[in-house]
Amino acid sequence: GVTSLAAAALLVAAVGFKIGVFPYHAWLPDAYGVSDPLPVSLVSSLSKSAAVLVLYKLSLVLAEALGASWMHLFGVFAVLTMTYGNVAALLQRGLQGVLAYSSIAHAGYILVGIAALSLQGRARDLALAGLLMQLLAYSFAKTGLFLTARILRRSGEPPVALEGLRGLSSADAVVASSSLVLVLSLMGMPPLAGFWGKLFLFLSVAQGAPWLTAAALLNTGVGAAYYARLVKSMYFERGSPALQRYPSARAAVAACSFVTVAAGLLLPPLLGPLS
Repeated sequence: GVTSLAAAALLVAAVGFKIGVFPYHAWLPDAYGVSDPLPVSLVSSLSKSAAVLVLYKLSLVLAEALGASWMHLFGVFAVLTMTYGNVAALLQRGLQGVLAYSSIAHAGYILVGIAALSLQGRARDLALAGLLMQLLAYSFAKTGLFLTARILRRSGEPPVALEGLRGLSSADAVVASSSLVLVLSLMGMPPLAGFWGKLFLFLSVAQGAPWLTAAALLNTGVGAAYYARLVKSMYFERGSPALQRYPSARAAVAACSFVTVAAGLLLPPLLGPLS
């Protein structure tokens, strides 16, 4: 009833602040876009995963009670969040700025799965599989890419502009190729983990809320535009990026890339989804 709907609205505000849901996102661009990328590489993944877990646990009670109202509430927040995040990321000139606003966009994708928890049967199974794959893809991609930003950023200097990525493939092939895999995963390129996350999430609402699937697909196209800018700078533009000597960060970026590929190849058949 009204009480359950009010509880769901308060839940969006509380958890939405943690994961960057529009309009509770204001802190995130400043924190992720300007701060030292090293702590952000951990906070961006761990805090969002923990908050989504809380949201999932509470939704098990509220989603069934609200039914269609739950779908509409979280669907609207999903569309607003992914649209704002993707459009804002498209306008950024710095690497960390792009990563910050794309984090908001991915919060919107995650809300698609939360919205689908009000459905039954295969749609719910797809939502659970999508949430698992999307959180995994997001966590490893953001960790690795913020570490790449740390490798490119000199201590005490402002965040690296997109121009700072130019020539990365020539300067460090391992960091560039690993970052490429992570960018493509966030973009939703098969067979990487990010592709399966988006596929399962979008399919989960294809029958119950086709308008939400359509909005998510359109936003994926917008997101591809700014991810393509990162790939272009790394591989198709000349430059001499100032790389810092952080061998552990370099190894971590490569490890995140490996997990992203392995998860995309091995997990979907096991999930089936969640068969």
